[in-house]
Amino acid sequence: MKKIYFAAIAFAAISLTSCGGAEVEVETPTEVAVAEEVTYNVDSEATTLEWRGSKMKDGVEDHAHKGTVAVSEGMIVKKGDDFVRGKFTIDLTSMQVTDLFVGVDGETDPTQINNLLGHLSTADFFNLEEYKSAGVVVNSMTGDNMNVTLSVLGQEKTFDVPVTVSVAGDKMMAEGKFTVDMAGILPSVASEGPEYVSSLVEFDLNLVMNK
Repeated sequence: MKKIYFAAIAFAAISLTSCGGAEVEVETPTEVAVAEEVTYNVDSEATTLEWRGSKMKDGVEDHAHKGTVAVSEGMIVKKGDDFVRGKFTIDLTSMQVTDLFVGVDGETDPTQINNLLGHLSTADFFNLEEYKSAGVVVNSMTGDNMNVTLSVLGQEKTFDVPVTVSVAGDKMMAEGKFTVDMAGILPSVASEGPEYVSSLVEFDLNLVMNK
């Protein structure tokens, strides 16, 4: 019985390959293009990151200060339209105050600016003597959102950054306004009380990257 079974299989194989001299067409596999990884590196000169912090009194904003800090390096890697990875470094020593502190003579008072910068550099806030930079790891990125983990002063905080992403030639841009709650990170901020420095720091990001 086994001999008859194997003979039938052999006959079927021969019939498929050589029936009346006809050749069986074998379909050639189609090659699928594989997208390569593309790295966009930050243009630190064109990129801006503005900050704004406020002091609260009796439940309302009493006054605020604003300034800039530099995104010194970083990159986003994509594979086709898919995000792969990303990270950035924020140079805390580059922090600037852009408030127009006006003195009694009506001119900008550099002393007040330097005093505020000096205060922000102490252990009450960013402790620049020990921490020169902050790191940002991009966990995911879509056309309207980046999920990031901020590492600053030895602490980590993960949050979403709403962004508008656009690509023009070899450039990728991401713009967005967002707020980070620094409670538990900066020692001298709070979220309540009769008078306090707010833990909510506002940011305005204009990120420019080149291939």
